[in-house]
Amino acid sequence: MTREISLSLAWLLVLSVALSCPFETNAAPENRDLRIGQKYEIVGELYVHSVSDDLNSRKVSIISLVPLRLSGPEIISRQLVPTGSVLTVVDKAPKKVFAFLYPDRYVVRVNTIESPVGIPVVIDLSRGIEGKSTALNPLIFKPLF
Repeated sequence: MTREISLSLAWLLVLSVALSCPFETNAAPENRDLRIGQKYEIVGELYVHSVSDDLNSRKVSIISLVPLRLSGPEIISRQLVPTGSVLTVVDKAPKKVFAFLYPDRYVVRVNTIESPVGIPVVIDLSRGIEGKSTALNPLIFKPLF
């Protein structure tokens, strides 16, 4: 009976090690999350896109920062963000319906962008904005401490 208990404990130990190792090695580093108030200097190519949800009125509903030159009927305007600009993370944007289909979105402020009152400036952690071991792509964003 004692031998059976020690074998059971050995199997539990092996099982717990087997289950914990893959999760620990695949876990994202703690510095991957954007923090409210965190500041970054723009050091790479980044575009400001004024986007309209209503193609009939063509009224700007959101301003999106993307490292790509996007075009389409919903894009009202596009301009390059000057290098050296400072981006500040203001808040995490509210989740959408079916949130698992969309990347994380943050409301930000950039010192060189004048946005109309009530129109949020956002970044989505997708399309080259996100980094591999950092929250934001280090080729575009340099953290300021």
